[in-house]
Amino acid sequence: MIQKDLSDLLEPVFEAVLEGGAYLLQRNNCSNLDLFVNSAVCEVDDVVGQKILKRLQRTRILAYSEEVDDAQQRVAQQQFWWVDPIDGTRGYLGDEKEYGVSVGLVIENVPVLGVLYQPAYRKLFYAVDHAGARVKNLETGEEKVLAVSLRTGGDAVAVRGTQFSEKVEAIYDSLHLSQRIGPMGSFTAKVLAIAEGRGDVYVKLGDKCNEWDSCAVDVILQEAGGTITDIEGNKIYYNKLIPK
Repeated sequence: MIQKDLSDLLEPVFEAVLEGGAYLLQRNNCSNLDLFVNSAVCEVDDVVGQKILKRLQRTRILAYSEEVDDAQQRVAQQQFWWVDPIDGTRGYLGDEKEYGVSVGLVIENVPVLGVLYQPAYRKLFYAVDHAGARVKNLETGEEKVLAVSLRTGGDAVAVRGTQFSEKVEAIYDSLHLSQRIGPMGSFTAKVLAIAEGRGDVYVKLGDKCNEWDSCAVDVILQEAGGTITDIEGNKIYYNKLIPK
């Protein structure tokens, strides 16, 4: 049975991402030295992922992640959770703040609910299809509606990634985007900068967009008035057998 009142699902997802984020902060505050070992990276992803998956069990909707995916089972589902325990793992390991914990709900190949928590900033982003997008500062309790900026043309602001790319810079130049912000490490941080109105355009090279990375933030950006598309302007299709 497909969930009808999506807002009822927000509370367990909030609990899931907050628990995962608390673990990351605790682990980060203890010591980062051991995190540079590949086995430890896998361990952190696995621990956070298991905490989130356990919390999501109460929704009675199956959940998957990069680490825990049964593609044959998943593609047969009308609805399921995509979980990304750490978006921006490299930044997390390097003591950067823009990593996030992400959970998105897909119904009939379309993302319809997204929750993303940035533990270092104590910012909780969330959106439900046709209900708008919001961000809550957990330090102050302040909550606000998200909306993309109204900047157009040469006034628009481009978002940079941490790895410099001449091709991306050339695209930004061709669009006459003289203003740049960044660099930002994680994919979701760059998209959220647009949802918050700090940036307007982000170009990601390559032909891959991991579904677990983009699912939640796709809903958030859409409900804020923006969109994620491929180079031809098509929206991202979810629940592929190979979800990349």
